[in-house]
Amino acid sequence: MTPRVRPVLAGLLSMALVLQGAAPALAAPQGQEGKANAADLAKAADRAVGFTVKAAGESGDAKLKQENKDSEPFWQALSRLNDAVEKTQRGLTLKDDSFHANLALATSAVEEMKITYGMSGATDPAVKEGIEKVDAAVSLLRENYSREALRLKQGGALTPEEGQKLDEIKAKQGELQKKLKEVGEKVGDNKTLLKGVKEMQKKSQEVSRCNHDLSGFIFASAAISILNGWVWGWHWWWGPWGFWGPGFIGGFYDIYVDVWVDVPYDWDYLDDYYVDTADLDLGVDISDAELETMDQQLDEGDFDVTQAEAEDFSQDELAYEGEMDIVDQYEFEDPGMGDWGTGAEDMGFDDVGFDDMGGFDFD
Repeated sequence: MTPRVRPVLAGLLSMALVLQGAAPALAAPQGQEGKANAADLAKAADRAVGFTVKAAGESGDAKLKQENKDSEPFWQALSRLNDAVEKTQRGLTLKDDSFHANLALATSAVEEMKITYGMSGATDPAVKEGIEKVDAAVSLLRENYSREALRLKQGGALTPEEGQKLDEIKAKQGELQKKLKEVGEKVGDNKTLLKGVKEMQKKSQEVSRCNHDLSGFIFASAAISILNGWVWGWHWWWGPWGFWGPGFIGGFYDIYVDVWVDVPYDWDYLDDYYVDTADLDLGVDISDAELETMDQQLDEGDFDVTQAEAEDFSQDELAYEGEMDIVDQYEFEDPGMGDWGTGAEDMGFDDVGFDDMGGFDFD
């Protein structure tokens, strides 16, 4: 059964709502069944990416063929995700800051891949399984081993530096809202594209309204990676008016790195802290030899999309009204955060509904 896990933004926010609550992970001897440390989760993410490459390459769905122009954004997102996950693993092994920077990039790339897969119009169960499993592994890494996660467990008031960075993140939302308004006016006749714009507007507004405290700071920091992925994923279909996206979100990433680069981190935590994975199936059917082949396949692929091609995407796909079900799998009981037991008003939001983190399930 495919795992249903809450995505990163919802997971970190739920942690923010219970600052001093019980940790969801337990210390356990290496290799104990049903437990995983950071290295285990990074390996699971790497294998899930390889499985996704294999499944997409072997798919009988013509919409995923690499020679098909419409599949190029998906393959580019998949290649970007593969690179980020491999560098996350390397940083984990070396125990240096590249672990945190690339984990944030992996979070963005997962979101980008969901959108580009959905917009390709493909419907391959194996590819969908791979996407869901890499999403689960990356989410667990971010929720439990990022600097944000450890800062949240520490608790306490914001430092002056953290407060300043939170203000910077909030200020950036005004610029993003202006850009999204322009895009929305261009794609307003297409329900699928307009849903993506509206959901980004909604999440960006929530960031700009979040409380000036630790929980708000963690929420805003996590939102940067999510919004990065959404902009990357959608900008191909926004056409010439979407090419501000890559440069603009580079500023988001710079803020993220600047926020967390000097925060102390206990590197032993990566090895010693275990999360409970007993109810999850993160395994995929791919051998080590096949995994190496998948890396080569991505390395040899030509996934560059020119501006002219992207403009063609916008024209071709403006008629596309897909269901985007790859990102509609996450459901929560109600907009008040469901069984987490804390209402959205405690975060300072007017109406936070994390029924869907992919950007499409809303009225």
